[in-house]
Amino acid sequence: MKLRHIELHTTKLEEAAHFYRHLGFEEILDERPHHVLLAAGGDDSGTLSLIRFEVAPALTGGPLIYFECENVDEVYQRASEVGLKIAFEPTSKPSGRREAGFFDPDGQLICIYHKDRKADRAL
Repeated sequence: MKLRHIELHTTKLEEAAHFYRHLGFEEILDERPHHVLLAAGGDDSGTLSLIRFEVAPALTGGPLIYFECENVDEVYQRASEVGLKIAFEPTSKPSGRREAGFFDPDGQLICIYHKDRKADRAL
């Protein structure tokens, strides 16, 4: 089983599209003012739909979303330079995982990570 698509509801469609473009997503379908479809990139990537709602989605107890990337520090640097709201700076875990976090325009915590596969093989 593979996860191929995520749908996020937002009251701030333009700001959300801007946020995800700066994380490295590519806009592939524009149905503004109601919907924007983005691709994560790469041959085996999924898509992300941003759907505009008039009422803010409930974020308490909502999902924690992680996106894998090749270089956490580069994505973090790019996101910081354009003013995305930082949740936490890049951190390396003992497991070989490196991650950073941002808040999207609706306050949803979005994390990026890279897993060092060499660390897995060393165990």
